[in-house]
Amino acid sequence: MSKFKEVTSQDSIVKVDAKGALITNSNFQDNFSNKRGSIISVKGTDSEVIVFNSTFKGNSAIMGGVIFLDNNSSAKFYDC
Repeated sequence: MSKFKEVTSQDSIVKVDAKGALITNSNFQDNFSNKRGSIISVKGTDSEVIVFNSTFKGNSAIMGGVIFLDNNSSAKFYDC
């Protein structure tokens, strides 16, 4: 399991710029971004991120909260 706790950054922890990404069995707690999406920023045109069996608690950002979607991108969450 991947754990990300109390990370403060200028951007998201996970940046998706290409075709997409898969995130599984991860724990994101009390993270903050000074820009977009504290955890995931999806900027690639028609990109998709899929998240399985992961936990999100107490995360925030200036824009987008936990996730920021741009350029017709999408996100799917399963068992989160």
